[in-house]
Amino acid sequence: MRGDLKYGDKRSNPDGSISLMARRIRFVHPVSGKEIDLTAPVPDERVWHELEAAAIANQQPEASTNQ
Repeated sequence: MRGDLKYGDKRSNPDGSISLMARRIRFVHPVSGKEIDLTAPVPDERVWHELEAAAIANQQPEASTNQ
């Protein structure tokens, strides 16, 4: 978490908030039963670009669920 002094960040965000970002979230809609798959753009800040690059470097192919 960016800006969270309690968990080790060196400084808070300028407005005193903390930043927690889910790059991607998938879930089954509770009413329609359809899978919802959302991907957020990466904020245009160095730390997020570094995290995105690390995630891509460590990405493993997803196991196929259609067997």
